[in-house]
Amino acid sequence: NTADEAYMNMGLAYAYMKNYDQAFYNLNIATQLNPGNWQAYQIIGAIYQQKGDAQTAQQYFNQASAVKQQLGQ
Repeated sequence: NTADEAYMNMGLAYAYMKNYDQAFYNLNIATQLNPGNWQAYQIIGAIYQQKGDAQTAQQYFNQASAVKQQLGQ
């Protein structure tokens, strides 16, 4: 799905610029458009880790891993 990938890429770009609100906004749209987009969950986790919220980061990393397993990857 190219739409979810576009939102994921925008989220990643905002994350690099440390504009985390816009990053979360775009990454959440990516996961809504494609719940199988495990990379978006991984990036959200990385942002939370960067912000010092290890517990929330781990939740998103776990979500990414679970989705990845469901897809057989």
